[in-house]
Amino acid sequence: MVAFTHTRASVTAAVDSILAETLSPDVPVTPLMAIVADLKADSLHMVEIVMGVELAFGIEITNAELEAIVTVADLHALAIAQLADQGRLAEEAA
Repeated sequence: MVAFTHTRASVTAAVDSILAETLSPDVPVTPLMAIVADLKADSLHMVEIVMGVELAFGIEITNAELEAIVTVADLHALAIAQLADQGRLAEEAA
């Protein structure tokens, strides 16, 4: 059985899409944005975002991991790390 793999770029794009769909920000989502402070996410939004990421990638984000997410880049890194740990992140050519 071949595991479906993602690339860093596809993970980043999908996470950004989930954030945009959930929060409808007035500006484009960038990695350095704080999800709560800059994108105005509340606790319900965070639950929706985490559920969207979990469903999109078949991963589980713990409460401790959720509490550590501050920026968009933190969420990117968490999803990428979990996929890499599961062997589901494709190597990208340089």
